[in-house]
Amino acid sequence: QTDAMRSLGASPPSYLLTGVLWAFLLGTPLVGVLAFLGARAASAGVFAAMAPDVSLHAWREMFHRLLDRPDTWIPDGTAWVAAKTLASAFGIGAIAYFQGARRKRSPEEVARAITKTVIWATGLVLTIHLVFALVEF
Repeated sequence: QTDAMRSLGASPPSYLLTGVLWAFLLGTPLVGVLAFLGARAASAGVFAAMAPDVSLHAWREMFHRLLDRPDTWIPDGTAWVAAKTLASAFGIGAIAYFQGARRKRSPEEVARAITKTVIWATGLVLTIHLVFALVEF
């Protein structure tokens, strides 16, 4: 498909890489918010099951103790999480695009590219989180 795009005078990175990066940069924060809401609901459910005689107001106070700020509805630390998440999303998208865009001549090369993508993306995310942890704390 990239060869066909080139024969038509279209630049594959302009169309494909841009789309991949936008998908990661928009989708990753959405998944992060959904994961946080899911974790919060699961935590409340487990608390209610394990302490049925205690009000969920107590759970809310404990769960949000380090997150709530009186001046805003956005949890404390959101900027750090967003920065780490978006940097990771950008890197993962770029790695996936460049590994996927390379010519592959066999199923083994496809499997190798998938493995490289997973390894490089995992290493990148761990490095980004390490750097942010060193700067943040």
